[in-house]
Amino acid sequence: MDKSNGKERFRWGSGRQRKNQRGASSAVGTEKAALDELHSNQKDFKYPAEGFVEKIEYTLLYSMLLNPDVYPEEVVKDFIAEEDFNRYLFVKDAHGHFAARSETATEIEAKVSYAQLSAVLGLSAEKFPPKDNNGESIMNSSTVSKHGNKSISETMCKYVLKTVVRYAKEHDLDRQTEIQELLGPVERHAEKRNNKAALNQVLPFYIGYAATLIVSVWSFFLDVFLFLRK
Repeated sequence: MDKSNGKERFRWGSGRQRKNQRGASSAVGTEKAALDELHSNQKDFKYPAEGFVEKIEYTLLYSMLLNPDVYPEEVVKDFIAEEDFNRYLFVKDAHGHFAARSETATEIEAKVSYAQLSAVLGLSAEKFPPKDNNGESIMNSSTVSKHGNKSISETMCKYVLKTVVRYAKEHDLDRQTEIQELLGPVERHAEKRNNKAALNQVLPFYIGYAATLIVSVWSFFLDVFLFLRK
């Protein structure tokens, strides 16, 4: 990504992020789990050294994905549909504010990264594989919801991809390049974790849904498929 708009701001005070007020040595319970996830994702998904303004690992959404047996499937899907993923893009400066990529007389361009979105896609694919070989939902659900028969990982993919494509459109970026930047780390992480089976299950949906969001559908499908298979 080489463009962004400093005027974009996410909503503060939403109550979705737990504050980490204690040091790493005193972290316990859910706080320690979030901190461990943060350290792992920083390395696995190459987070910017400055860190993010809002850490996704400390959100209730991330906790829902990390603990698949705790929350009902419909609750998680609803939460995903209501989430503002745009707020997880912004990289912070040394003071915890938006880091500026560049500044002009009329606007400040905020530094952004898709790394946290890649991390949450990787987690959802690992914890909630979408379909088995027979096309049946792996998740136990007896009814079709307002989200259709999509799994949690497919629902996550839908809303994260919408965020990236919308961002690319608003800032005149190449959609194909931006989606590859999002999905590439997910593929590499699955290979590293020896979890390629889960990704192979969700990958067709990722590519198919992404293709519907851009103009050059067939060219995009082929390019992304080849990119993720390198």
